[in-house]
Amino acid sequence: MNSAAEQVLVCVDDDPFILQILSYQLRKRFDHDWLEVETYTDPKEALLSIEELLEDDCLIPLVVVDYRMPQMNGTELVRKLKSTGLQSRFLMLSGQANSEDVGQLFREGLLDAFHEKPWSEEDFLVKICELVPGLAA
Repeated sequence: MNSAAEQVLVCVDDDPFILQILSYQLRKRFDHDWLEVETYTDPKEALLSIEELLEDDCLIPLVVVDYRMPQMNGTELVRKLKSTGLQSRFLMLSGQANSEDVGQLFREGLLDAFHEKPWSEEDFLVKICELVPGLAA
């Protein structure tokens, strides 16, 4: 990670191809020298890395998570991250989410948005700007 970054967008999905697309779309739209995009295929690695980012005083305005991952599903990951006191916005991006689990996250105030896979780049980026208005600057 570039240590000069003030803010980091985190994407967690077990499919490296999905992460490559997300990273490309986010970097293309939000080309700021103060913003970095970090991607993780392993939710447990993401947990550890997010702790390190916070220790380095990085701000994490948004975490994008997949629902279905072999090591830990997106619901579990969101719960674990929220239990640490992380103040990030959370967007779940999935084509195979359990609607009951996702609904429960919304009811508990742990999830800010849900977006279906496959996604329209424009709709996805509009949703990101709605969740984190400061990125559009």
